[in-house]
Amino acid sequence: MAVAKTPEDTYNKIVELKPEMVFTKYDFNSDMKGIDIIKKSKQTLNENVPTFNIIAPDIPKEEYLEARNAIGDKMNTIIREQTEIRYNGIIENYKEILNKKF
Repeated sequence: MAVAKTPEDTYNKIVELKPEMVFTKYDFNSDMKGIDIIKKSKQTLNENVPTFNIIAPDIPKEEYLEARNAIGDKMNTIIREQTEIRYNGIIENYKEILNKKF
C-alpha cells in the first residue's frame, strides 16, 4: 500500500508499484485531475493499468462517462462517501471477483 499527496506523485507511484487497485481523488485542485491520472497511467502501463476508484462527491456525468470510456472495465466505481468501511467493501468485492471461477 502507498499513499500519494499530489497527482504527479500518484501517477509516479502507479507506474513504479503497478498496484492492482487505486483510489484517487477526482479533483486535486491542480492542473491534473483523477481522469488525467487514469489516461496517463493507461498510456504508460498499457494493459497493466490498475482498477480505479475515483473519490468524488459530485462528478459531472459527462466526466464520469469520459473516465469510464478511457479505462473501460478497469474503473470500478465512483465513491461519493469517503469512509474506510466503503473502501474495505470495495476491496473485498474485488477479491471475491478475482477468486471466482468462470
